[in-house]
Amino acid sequence: MSSLQSLRLDPSLPMPESGSVGQEAHGSSDRRFLAGTWCHAGGKLDATQRYDEVCVILAGRVRLTNEAGEAKEYTVGDSFVIPKGFKGTWETLEPVRKHYVIYDVDLVRS
Repeated sequence: MSSLQSLRLDPSLPMPESGSVGQEAHGSSDRRFLAGTWCHAGGKLDATQRYDEVCVILAGRVRLTNEAGEAKEYTVGDSFVIPKGFKGTWETLEPVRKHYVIYDVDLVRS
């Protein structure tokens, strides 16, 4: 039986004044599974997903828009999955803090 590991994600990671900041709390030994906290001050980012990601919004508000122009907003308490292969934009409407879990079955790292 493998040992259990604690996963401590920091809900108080400081919000940056511009750009983004992140903190990885856990990564599997093969780096295919990652979890952490990420904050973004604002703006629009390319959202071309190379992996599956679960997001839980702790603070702020975001809008995800796919290539077809369909948009969905998420705010405090919302959780959602951005599937591998998603293409569109991530727009931070209000400074956001999220917990994330990433699984990348095809990960190749040198």
